[in-house]
Amino acid sequence: MYAGYRPDSLLAKSIMAFSVLGFSVPTFWIGLILIFTFAVNLGVLPAGGRGETVPFLGVEWSFFTLNGLSHMLLPSLNLALFKLALMIRLARSGTREVMLTDTVRFARAAGESEWTILRGHVLRLIAIPLVTVFGLEFGSTLAFAVVTETIFRGPASAS
Repeated sequence: MYAGYRPDSLLAKSIMAFSVLGFSVPTFWIGLILIFTFAVNLGVLPAGGRGETVPFLGVEWSFFTLNGLSHMLLPSLNLALFKLALMIRLARSGTREVMLTDTVRFARAAGESEWTILRGHVLRLIAIPLVTVFGLEFGSTLAFAVVTETIFRGPASAS
């Protein structure tokens, strides 16, 4: 929303640059860059695998341990970047559009603060397309999960 509210600021331009990168770079390439940066060069996160597991309800779960969570961090980030970039662009364009409507003009004329206008009017109006697109994109997130599992050698691709 900030990128749409203050489109000429340096932070808004940085947000949009991140969005363009996240939207245009292929998922497998971002995954390889993440592995190279955080696993190979910095050595702070594991490059793949599942990590430690604990049984819960008869199933082995890795996200109940810190080691398992550290193994899930890079694949989760890789999977989320594309969708996050899409949502950023949608929120920015929606905010820019709603800021020009009579609703915002009347709220300003009524003396409401900018925070109240953004939270109460703008966010409420842009939430509908954001939630709709989020729901529609959930299916393609599952498709990208196959690529992510392949790159990070998760349990599905280990067999």
